[in-house]
Amino acid sequence: HGSCVLGVGKGSISMLAVLGQCFVVQMCVLPMYEELEDRNPRTFKHCLLIAFGVLAVIFGLFALLGYLTFGPKVSGNALKDLPHATYTAIARIGTILVASALYPIMAIPMVAPVRNMASSRYGTSCTKLLTTLTIFAIVLTSYIFALIVPDLLVVNVIGGALCVGVFASVGPGLVGLYLTRSEGASWKALMYALILFGISNAVAGIVFPDNYEGDMASHCAISAVQ
Repeated sequence: HGSCVLGVGKGSISMLAVLGQCFVVQMCVLPMYEELEDRNPRTFKHCLLIAFGVLAVIFGLFALLGYLTFGPKVSGNALKDLPHATYTAIARIGTILVASALYPIMAIPMVAPVRNMASSRYGTSCTKLLTTLTIFAIVLTSYIFALIVPDLLVVNVIGGALCVGVFASVGPGLVGLYLTRSEGASWKALMYALILFGISNAVAGIVFPDNYEGDMASHCAISAVQ
């Protein structure tokens, strides 16, 4: 079967959801900004532009090469399609290192509210205990869900859809409605539209969580011969 170079189908919805999983970092922005040396909005914006530019190149090349190499039936985890060899084992070990490096970035915004609340009400020892328990609960929850849902494609699509819905639309939309000074009708309409757009995308990603290679083949405008 030929890979589709240009086309739009139900699989495009899951692709957008996975991209949301890759690029949605709103929940990490405040802790990342706090850690920035000599921080100011201009420097942080410059860092984000460089980081997102590099990410776009890396993710784009990985997706393109994986799709053109393995075809439309490529697995949600492209490493599963690689032959059993030493370099494949090295690549899988590399993903463990990547996940380990990402863990602090994703855990900090989840732990920060507990730490801040505890530090304002309790002593240092109690704050450390609650923080440790929170981290343990996060790791345990992730482990349990990894056992229940072993398909990386489903995890990425559902996670990405929820990220787009919560962090990229509903959260910013509610902030724009209730925590800003803009009270014009056009501003409120824009915020409601953002919330509706995000919820619609989240629902669509959850409803269509697969590649749907057959649907893409029937809606392909330009295909590449495998």
